[in-house]
Amino acid sequence: MFVAEKARDDAMLDRVMIMDLASRYAWMLDYGRGRADELADLFTEDGVFELPVQAQRHEGRAAIRTLVERAHNARRYLHHMTANHVIDLNGDEATGHLHFNEFVLVAGELRNYSQGRYQDDYIRTADGWRFKRRQVHIPEESFALMTSAEMQKAGVAIVQTFSDLA
Repeated sequence: MFVAEKARDDAMLDRVMIMDLASRYAWMLDYGRGRADELADLFTEDGVFELPVQAQRHEGRAAIRTLVERAHNARRYLHHMTANHVIDLNGDEATGHLHFNEFVLVAGELRNYSQGRYQDDYIRTADGWRFKRRQVHIPEESFALMTSAEMQKAGVAIVQTFSDLA
């Protein structure tokens, strides 16, 4: 019985560590200006960040670091909320998906800026769990709001598109 309990406890600990990884990612996007290295280090050295709505693929920590630096310079005052994190463990690898909402301050009013879902591949490394791949799925309607004239006027649009950050 002890072996089964240890396996259950190990699985719970893995899930908590993966949820912490995802939370650190959101925190660093919102409050990590000037610390892009820390966010990039949440990925494996050959990790991949993908944004299918813009056919974007950024591979490796250096490319992810550059993307994060550009995003931090282009977008300010974001606040990410994540929910419904589902994690499937398979030894030293795992997959997961979770929902996100981004809020932004526009003229003193908190507005929903974007919503979508993350689809992740995780891997256990000597430094703990890391993203092997993170896909960000944003519905077209949400993406249209993110690039709208209203958001551009407020200075919080994602420049024009994520392509401008590439």
